[in-house]
Amino acid sequence: MFLYALYGEILSVEMLNPTLLGKKRRWQMLFQLLVLVISLGFYSLIFYKGIWTDLQGHIYQLQEMLEGRLIRANFIYYLLIYLVGLGQNNFYALGAASIIVVSFAMVAKYRAAVHYFEWPLHPGSQYTLFAIIGAFLLVFASNLPGPDHYFLGQINPNVWHNSTTILLMPVAIILFTRSYQFFAIGEPNRREAWILTGLAVLSILIKPSFFFCFAPVFPLFVLMRFGVKRSFWWAMLPVVIGGIVLAGQYYLIFRLSPSLPDAVATEASGVQIAPFLVWGASTSNYIWSLISSLLFPLTFLICFPQFIQKTSALTYAWVLFLVAMVIFILVAETGDRALHGNFAWQAVVCSFMLFMVTVRDLLKLIPMLQGDPLNKVIGWRVKVCLAVFSLHVIAGVVYLGKILVTGSYY
Repeated sequence: MFLYALYGEILSVEMLNPTLLGKKRRWQMLFQLLVLVISLGFYSLIFYKGIWTDLQGHIYQLQEMLEGRLIRANFIYYLLIYLVGLGQNNFYALGAASIIVVSFAMVAKYRAAVHYFEWPLHPGSQYTLFAIIGAFLLVFASNLPGPDHYFLGQINPNVWHNSTTILLMPVAIILFTRSYQFFAIGEPNRREAWILTGLAVLSILIKPSFFFCFAPVFPLFVLMRFGVKRSFWWAMLPVVIGGIVLAGQYYLIFRLSPSLPDAVATEASGVQIAPFLVWGASTSNYIWSLISSLLFPLTFLICFPQFIQKTSALTYAWVLFLVAMVIFILVAETGDRALHGNFAWQAVVCSFMLFMVTVRDLLKLIPMLQGDPLNKVIGWRVKVCLAVFSLHVIAGVVYLGKILVTGSYY
């Protein structure tokens, strides 16, 4: 219940000292700095202790790209660490650049989550500090330990070992937020459609995972909201242009790259439909893996089913997650990379969206705890949801410790 106690303490201080609201920027900068310091420290320890993660793997891939033996169509991350590493083809320089890039990406994810929590609310409301702290805790939330592994087989809302997914997260959050605004608030317009197109293309060039879910789900919600009108066709713009970019990526990764001279032997050759191939290799109990991954969103859904509405953000997040799981369950790569789980990353991204929307909806209910006898039943449910979310946060902190102690993110 530490999260409930923390929230209650901050609310009482805020009520006693209304000027605290004027210090919102300082609070946000403080927690932003905490995310940065923790991230820099964690990834520095990862390299210092020699713990293998995708950060090191992506450095070697960049070096293969510089040597002409590999093509990466999702090139944004590699370009960033190359530029931050001052154009040096040196593992240590690129390692330092990787630490900097992923740490600032974690900060960007926190900032994007804070923005999502705050955008529909009055800037002077008491929710401001809730949003800042809620977003901070959300960055560290994790699945509960699974039946076979702490991480593998579960759908973790946060990933600390895969650098391209980390860089994708803030862009995906902004794309989620703005796409929801597109069909939920006001009348969509051409300018917003082009902004969504730019975000979609950027997300694909970082990592195409989230676009796999966005492409079928976003037009569906626009169609349910407005029907087959001009708004729907504008909504198809990011899907069509993003699909063209994605087709180009497929050609480069699975057709052109393996034909390069001295191409890496493990390069995948294609995509296959293989139900439960990847997930079944990581868990012996699908039900427990899902429960351990989604206990908080499921608890909130049971306690407050009224938040599921035709075009609510929670419904949008749930549908995105369900589509992500269908892709994860059915699709795998062929060849040597069949069990690498590269079609699982969209489930991780969409899990974070689901946690984020659920936390925001829960924050809107917090004032009901403050001395209103008419809301005792609702207040009890809020406390249960806060307790379950606290478990996910504690599990996330333990998970980071586990990585550093055992040397494995599994």
